[in-house]
Amino acid sequence: MRMLAAAFAVCLLGTSAPSPAPAAEATDRAELQALKGGGALGLGVAAGSMVGASLKLWPVREHALVFHVGVPLILNSVGLHLSYRFHFPALAVPAGPALFFQLGPAFRSRFVFSDAGAYPELGGGVVLGLSLTVPRWPLEIFAEVQPTFGGSATNPPVGLGLTVEGLVGFRLYFDKT
Repeated sequence: MRMLAAAFAVCLLGTSAPSPAPAAEATDRAELQALKGGGALGLGVAAGSMVGASLKLWPVREHALVFHVGVPLILNSVGLHLSYRFHFPALAVPAGPALFFQLGPAFRSRFVFSDAGAYPELGGGVVLGLSLTVPRWPLEIFAEVQPTFGGSATNPPVGLGLTVEGLVGFRLYFDKT
């Protein structure tokens, strides 16, 4: 319960959690590699409300930064999603797949090109995700949903609104150390 409260405080305040002891961190990294079969850096593809590339920096089991860049379903636009993920303890089968649930703050931006000109859209929200990894396979299959509150300033004005975006995809992991 304390870990959940600390993660919530980190998400809200934007501060970093205290670092674990070096021995505990090394054990955590070894356990994570055993569950997911790869290093800390994953690159892949995502499709859904946006089609494009996905990058995940997952240095320890509990925390990760995720970036998606690509073409949203809105024509003539380019999008970027950035999120911080807190991973709950994995549901793992011994020597089998591991299922990770994730939660964290997220930011979305788009740059839309139209006949009336180009304009940015910005939004923030919470991302809820699910990842499946297999030991000794440097592969992660993921699905996520991101309710976002945001909007844009255009001519004529579009204003603010709530959207729900979702992505599925996979990432291959590199840098196995």
